[in-house]
Amino acid sequence: MLLFPAIFLLDSCDRASSRTCDSSFVLPTGFCARLFADNVGPARHIVVTVKGDVYVARWREGSRAGGVLALRDTNGDGRADIREEFGPEGGSGLALSGNALFLGAWGKVYRWRLGGGLKLKDPPDVIVDDIPELEHGARSIAVGPDAALYVNIGVSSNACERDYSRRDFRGDDPCGELSFSGGIWRFPGALGLVSESQRPDIAHRFATGLRHTVALGIDTADGTLYGAPMGIDHLHTWWPNSGYSRRDAAAKPGETLFRIENGGDYGFPYCLFDPGVNRMVTSPAFGGESHEASRCAAVPRPLAVFAAHAAPLALVVYRGTMFPPRFQGGLFVALHGSLFRAPLDPTGYSVMFVPRRADGTFGGPEPFADALSARTFPFRGSRARPSGIAVGPDGALYLTDDNGGRIWRIVFR
Repeated sequence: MLLFPAIFLLDSCDRASSRTCDSSFVLPTGFCARLFADNVGPARHIVVTVKGDVYVARWREGSRAGGVLALRDTNGDGRADIREEFGPEGGSGLALSGNALFLGAWGKVYRWRLGGGLKLKDPPDVIVDDIPELEHGARSIAVGPDAALYVNIGVSSNACERDYSRRDFRGDDPCGELSFSGGIWRFPGALGLVSESQRPDIAHRFATGLRHTVALGIDTADGTLYGAPMGIDHLHTWWPNSGYSRRDAAAKPGETLFRIENGGDYGFPYCLFDPGVNRMVTSPAFGGESHEASRCAAVPRPLAVFAAHAAPLALVVYRGTMFPPRFQGGLFVALHGSLFRAPLDPTGYSVMFVPRRADGTFGGPEPFADALSARTFPFRGSRARPSGIAVGPDGALYLTDDNGGRIWRIVFR
């Protein structure tokens, strides 16, 4: 169910500004999205400082070098009027802890110290080095209250197949990729002096069984780590004898949200979440449900499940004060949008809200910001592809779009 009746907000909902709300998103009543910055390139994850300065990771894509984009609104009109660029290379992950800014690039994690200026001119420290540069190269990162840095390293495969080049899609059991990818790695002392870069050996692996957790974030209230890994694709075409129809492959597996704990195993590549039976089942790459399934019974139950192939790309726990009280402690999850949904309609291209109940458990995902304007081919039918999300010091929600190169600021009045 929607939080409130969903409508296009085309009039001003911020009394401090005469600018109208952007119609790129369908939002609940009382919320207003305004363009904070345009023409920013392939913007991925985003952070906002206590002073309201905005830093954005720009993805290295094609010939674009990427890097970090810094933005500042100097006149208080809700739109950036100063921008600076810095950084040795592009990346997807960005994190902020105190005065330390971290960028997760393909093979490294960089750290800068924030100073008085918007642009950071000093060369960064390399906190983590020698990360495997695999096909899934987005390195989402988060910093805990214990000053530990958490880094997502996604696998290069779809389901740890034995031999992709020979079209042998049977799963490799045990999956050797999990020793260096397919999980979250933890590096202590990320805020201290750097004498030598840390490296992602097996001793630093925090959790496993996570195909590619681009949506990764920490609750600033209690240090809990949350992640929404991307599920596998091609259930019908890769495993035609598994019983999955083309329609089944469009609707399964569900995209999952987990509380990620030390030593946790979240099932990949052996298990996937089947929304039809509402539980983890054995992947067709490992024999499907006709195969021994006890390993899937041990996988933690997801906190929430999103539509198949919606591609979670960012998440944030809301600890601001601007939005109504029911949003406190809930999670906003940015869904980049589906590519493998035929013959079903595309899904994602939106932000979902996962409410936290009074007892600490979570409710089902609710639509919050929908950017899909037409049920046609995704890119042509979408106003935006949400790719990064952050909460500002005033409680406003900042949202990036790496397809259109835009950043919005969503407020409630």
